[in-house]
Amino acid sequence: MNMLLNNFFNKDRKSHCLHSIAATAVARRRPENIFSGNRMKHGFTLIEVLAAMVLAAIVLPTALAGISMVTHLASETAKRQQAVILAEEKLAEILTGSSTTFAALQKFENVPAPGEYICRVETSESGLEGLSRIDVTVSWGSDLERQSLTLTTLSE
Repeated sequence: MNMLLNNFFNKDRKSHCLHSIAATAVARRRPENIFSGNRMKHGFTLIEVLAAMVLAAIVLPTALAGISMVTHLASETAKRQQAVILAEEKLAEILTGSSTTFAALQKFENVPAPGEYICRVETSESGLEGLSRIDVTVSWGSDLERQSLTLTTLSE
């Protein structure tokens, strides 16, 4: 019985060895496939490149339009802040002057301010006894997009 078992195991070992050798030989003869899981892929496929280009074509114009809008709004805000500063300075200059009569205010009419700003001062009766209304208007921008800001106060 011992002999029978030894023969059985020896046959099984031999067949297993033959099977391993045959599998190795077949694997050696087969060319490597670059798309198999054993190797990493090198480069991108055409579909991947086209998908990236379509995505960039959609995202980039939207992002650039947003950046342009933010830049324009920041510029307009800076111009408006400068106009407020100029109007406050003119109003302070008028109010700290010795006389606020209409004749004294004539020198402030359409005064060119620094940069592209134009300052205009108007006086009128306020309807209250002894008080006059003073309007300081600062305008800026091109003729097509002219913007203005007016500060108003009452003075004796």
